[in-house]
Amino acid sequence: MRKEAALAIVLAILGWCAAPASASANVLAHWSFDEGIGQQVADSGPNGANGHRGSSGAADAADPAWTAGHDGSSALAFAGAQYVAAADSPALEPGHVAVDAWVRRAGSPGRWRYVLSKGSVGCDRSAYGLYSGWAGGMSFYVSSASYYTISPEAPSAVVWDGAWHHVVGAYDGARVRLWVDGAQVGAGTPANVSIAYGIGSKGVYLGTYRGSCELGFKGDIDDVRILDDAPQQPDPG
Repeated sequence: MRKEAALAIVLAILGWCAAPASASANVLAHWSFDEGIGQQVADSGPNGANGHRGSSGAADAADPAWTAGHDGSSALAFAGAQYVAAADSPALEPGHVAVDAWVRRAGSPGRWRYVLSKGSVGCDRSAYGLYSGWAGGMSFYVSSASYYTISPEAPSAVVWDGAWHHVVGAYDGARVRLWVDGAQVGAGTPANVSIAYGIGSKGVYLGTYRGSCELGFKGDIDDVRILDDAPQQPDPG
């Protein structure tokens, strides 16, 4: 009870709140990381965006390591130079988008470290990305042809405390939002943009950003999904 009360106080101080989200969001891709062995990372979604650990189908230094997941199955541990490369598809380029993942790390991974990136424009931005933001916490953004709009950022101490946390970033056509464990961070950032796909590269990477620079994540990632709208969030109580 004391822990729950403390969490409620923290959320109140940060201005977190319940917020509307679509109940009809469709899953476009889902990498559960439940294989626990081997190079392949299957997409159980409808578009066959299967991936592999590292730079190829063979073992190499870019392979993230298998580890225990948030639900008792397996997950992947990234050390900064590792990633999963997933097959690209036009289906992963919706007008509204959300990225849903479980993450774990003790201490911030640093600034601009990517859980997922879709495309790259130099060392500047993806079409959409879930990453550690400007302060090393957690943020989500979407990009037009000329700029990006970032959600409010969750503080590092809330996300990177050594425990698993469920994070969701979304653009619903009105705001760019972020949720941590079902609680929305702030009220979202107003936005009315067309997401620019294909301005640079179009690759889909989990655990890094690959443009003219590489911004690899350090920590554990599990159960990553891409959806075509903001998913319904539970009431954090």
